[in-house]
Amino acid sequence: MVAPTQDRLEHIIRDCGQGWIIDFFGQPKAALASAEKLLLETVTAYRRRYSIGSPAPDVDSLSSEYSRNPHRVKAFIQALGSSASPAMLVMVWRILQGDAISQLRIEYSAGTSFFLEVQLEGDEQNHQVFVSQNIDDAALLRHIGIMKMGGRPLFDGFYPMQHSLRET
Repeated sequence: MVAPTQDRLEHIIRDCGQGWIIDFFGQPKAALASAEKLLLETVTAYRRRYSIGSPAPDVDSLSSEYSRNPHRVKAFIQALGSSASPAMLVMVWRILQGDAISQLRIEYSAGTSFFLEVQLEGDEQNHQVFVSQNIDDAALLRHIGIMKMGGRPLFDGFYPMQHSLRET
């Protein structure tokens, strides 16, 4: 029997068009349990950094946010399928909640090293730094809006990837 939380998580994942997260490896129940475990680890990592009053990315928050802003939840679920790092998923959630990217640093040396550091600035002007040495987390960068404002560089927001499937 699948737990009610897993049922709700599966519903959210599938509604976001990300059923591959569950189906890809051929063992949907194991994949769903793994996704739930990563989400619980992300909530724990979130609570270490942020106050109890702010919404953590748990199944209840995802359900509630989905009814108001499905694109935000879709972006988060896509990140959940791309990164196994609770800290990076916390970063994604905070960007989706409105925190600004104040600094981003990446270092890479072929076959040797990878380093990603992202600093966020929230409403209270508090800075949180997120670090990864796992190159898989570089996939998250493709979701960040890249633009210029007044001719100056700006990384802004976190957006779902839009996949268009054409029938042939």
